[in-house]
Amino acid sequence: MATAHVNLAEETSIDCWLENSLNHFGGVDILVNCAGISTMDFVVESNVSDWNRMMEVNAKGVFLTSKKVGKWMQERGQGGRIIQIASQAGKNGYTAMGTYAASKHAVLGLTKTMAKELAPDNILVNAICPGIVETAMKKRERVEGGLIRQMTAEEIYAEDCSQVPLGRTAESEEVASVVLFLASPLSSYMTGQAINVTGGMTMH
Repeated sequence: MATAHVNLAEETSIDCWLENSLNHFGGVDILVNCAGISTMDFVVESNVSDWNRMMEVNAKGVFLTSKKVGKWMQERGQGGRIIQIASQAGKNGYTAMGTYAASKHAVLGLTKTMAKELAPDNILVNAICPGIVETAMKKRERVEGGLIRQMTAEEIYAEDCSQVPLGRTAESEEVASVVLFLASPLSSYMTGQAINVTGGMTMH
């Protein structure tokens, strides 16, 4: 195992990460794009700096890592897997999350396009669209969203659970298990898919 700090908004930082990874491991078989940030505001009240920052990390960062690793996989000629952690916000619109939703829609568009382009090379490109997952980012969003909507974080949590047919939010491990599936031989005939892990909240 090796870890590295990477600025996904900077192409040179990604180039350095990829070079070091190739030197350390000898290759990349599976890429999982899991980094992401969010801010909450109504679209008409939002600012361009938040838009730019979120697009740089959530969309541009995914584009750059996928492009560079995909190219390396093509040249190697042994196939590979690219797995994007998107969001059900990439399929829906949500109040006070316009910029985040737009960035995740971009990820799904990129996923479908790369899946078609890289299919002849047996490089499978899929996305996972989690619903409401109990992460530090989600807990912060409840606080920020509460200020915007004049609700407590506890009230928003109860609202979250009420919107999910299974009646609860997800744990990170439940998303990770789908990553494991997409990285395994069990998904060898799947590409260009955006798999919901939402407890039934999103069904398309």
